[in-house]
Amino acid sequence: MADGDQIPPMFDMAKEASEALGYHFHLPDQENHRIARVSHGQKSVLLEYDRCYPINNCSSVAIVDDKSLTSKVLSSINVKTPRGSDFYVQQGFSEQLSHNFWKVKGYLLKQPAHALEHAAKLGYPVFVKPNDGTFGNLAQTVASPIELTEALRGIAQQYPTARIEEVVQGYEHRIYVLNGRVVFSYRKRPLTVTGDGRQTFHALLEALHHERSHIIGIANVSEKFINQQLAEQGLTRRSVLPKGATIALSPNANPNEGTYIDDFRREVPPACSRWATRIAEALNLNACGIDMFAPGTLNDHPNTFTVIEVNGNPLLTTIEKLGYRQLAVEIWQEVLQTYFQDRLTKTRPLRRQRRICW
Repeated sequence: MADGDQIPPMFDMAKEASEALGYHFHLPDQENHRIARVSHGQKSVLLEYDRCYPINNCSSVAIVDDKSLTSKVLSSINVKTPRGSDFYVQQGFSEQLSHNFWKVKGYLLKQPAHALEHAAKLGYPVFVKPNDGTFGNLAQTVASPIELTEALRGIAQQYPTARIEEVVQGYEHRIYVLNGRVVFSYRKRPLTVTGDGRQTFHALLEALHHERSHIIGIANVSEKFINQQLAEQGLTRRSVLPKGATIALSPNANPNEGTYIDDFRREVPPACSRWATRIAEALNLNACGIDMFAPGTLNDHPNTFTVIEVNGNPLLTTIEKLGYRQLAVEIWQEVLQTYFQDRLTKTRPLRRQRRICW
């Protein structure tokens, strides 16, 4: 199969899983590799890279793409989410929707000016992000109305709505649920550099680049963000970092912008497992990644957990980079087997209906 070496990682795992199962894998989109087809006997399924789990309900995926809707669903089953609200930040978008009042009922007053009032009620710092963003894009903590206004302007260039939330304290974890059970979890921490009073920031950062185990995405850290952190402490890259001084390399624990991964688990405590699977069930998702904060570890009581996001298209590239590619392939095998088994058991031939002409 000459599909080239540019297959996206998730499709590459799906390809390996397909071949192990005796299924046929093909890339119809040879130019961009955005679409894949997996065939089993007379049946096949198309995978699109941004929606690559065929066992997930498309309506459910659309709901979790909207962080405000996700929060409403989770609140209805007494799962804690950050206090927050969403606001239209593109004037043209809100004006367009105003013609469909049922769509924006309850949202008409949520304009950018009201965002500042909301943030003041929550109390700074607050966390702001696109309401339908992905990969942590433009998500950040802001400490003042000026910073919030700047962040909203940046979001408005790419997204119609922003969500402003309270800052959640604790340790961030990703829990992966498949077919009603937790398959794995891990903890995510933003990358930081801590001074020893002897080495420059540049030297410490170079050393971190060579410490590859459990570090994801360090090559993608934001130079602008780092320079801002240094400037706030009156430092440059060539400055000796004072002992104990800490410089954050990314605004949040985003694997795409630099993250330290640890506490990888194949099993979680029973209470945590029940909590996570209840979330997946409430959202009608057979496969999902739950991003949440715990005060300490997943051994804490689930009543103390706070869900910040649920992903209906959870990539497996992070665990692959951690050395768990075989697990990622096995997950894809189960996804494909589940899909085709479901088609075999639920598909029934349609009865021929008498054609009626009026």
